[in-house]
Amino acid sequence: MLPSEGSVLGIDVGCSETKRSSAICRLDWTATTVDWVVRRFRATEDERVAAITALADRPLLAAAFDGPLRRGLDEIGAYRRAERLLTLGFQPRIGKPGQSNSPVGRLLNRHANACARAVLATGTVRSARHPHAIDDRAIVEAFPSAWLGMLIADPETLDATRKDRSDRFYRHAADRGILPAAIAHLLPGRSHRDFASVTDHDERAALVCSLTALGVAAQDYVAVGDAQGWIVQPPAVLIQRWARDLLAINDARCGGGVAVVGRPDEDEAHIASGAERRAACQCGKLSVTCSVEPVRVSVCHCLACQRRSGSAFAAQARFPADCVTMNREARTWRRTGDEGGGATFHFCPDCGSTVYYRADSQPDLVAVALGAFADPTFPSPQSSNYEGRRQSWVAITGDIEHHD
Repeated sequence: MLPSEGSVLGIDVGCSETKRSSAICRLDWTATTVDWVVRRFRATEDERVAAITALADRPLLAAAFDGPLRRGLDEIGAYRRAERLLTLGFQPRIGKPGQSNSPVGRLLNRHANACARAVLATGTVRSARHPHAIDDRAIVEAFPSAWLGMLIADPETLDATRKDRSDRFYRHAADRGILPAAIAHLLPGRSHRDFASVTDHDERAALVCSLTALGVAAQDYVAVGDAQGWIVQPPAVLIQRWARDLLAINDARCGGGVAVVGRPDEDEAHIASGAERRAACQCGKLSVTCSVEPVRVSVCHCLACQRRSGSAFAAQARFPADCVTMNREARTWRRTGDEGGGATFHFCPDCGSTVYYRADSQPDLVAVALGAFADPTFPSPQSSNYEGRRQSWVAITGDIEHHD
């Protein structure tokens, strides 16, 4: 549980002594707001220490670094389990981490160690409380590209290359409400700046590193690795199903190395089975988590549902009410249907998106708007209803019941 106010730090580690390709981001929050400040610097001792001293000027709950780290801040010089776990199956979708035993990996390791030592020298980082600590203070290794990629339902459709992958992932996550949803999960009920306002590559990476540190401070993250170092990834509840499945496969293939911190019983099953699903509004501030598969998926063509959804039809998935949790209170609107039945619709007070509703006739079920899951692999509908009011150009195909 995070305090009502606090700060974390993220550093995108660069190696250039001539270009400001390193960046540091301090993310601060109060009871009502989230904000951040970013500063870029060259990989020289003077600029590194000056930038870190300027931003690490207050108590920090955690700090995350985009570069290889292990306990003792020793040089690594080996291909680590963490790197293998995030390469197998992941490379064609979201890329892979650099190898710590390559010349570039060794250089990045040295610069990451220098940044970590400079942060530790400020004396502002809280004592480590997370189970995968590499130091007495709460410093961790981040990998922004994978952190972002695991939040995206279909990253391969973005046609990203090695050079622009991180930026494409960031823009997609900012534009589709994925980053606001991550903030809403970790720091609910707070306003924040538009993530799309951050346009520099290194500043984006530093901001994602600070979000990595935020997960560690909240004790809500997935860690990948072993004694040679742990790479921290997003909270398990936010990770897309394809990535959960790969993590489970790689964990078995590599003899372990994937650890979930947060809600162990719930999230371990989540990684292993991919059963848990999460839906969110457009701005990400209202979300629901469904711990089981839907009992029914349907489409409705009635005129009221067309108006409500703003589309030619509405699609929804029903779940047992006791298997659905909401992250905050929603605003509601009640409607009486053509046949006299009532339903209460729950929508985000900020962006207005309807996320779920409850029908009087089905008090034990919650119907969640299918589009709110943003998951192209979601199960197909089993029934299509009120087809007498279906738009003439719409055709619902497949093995499905059709009702007028």
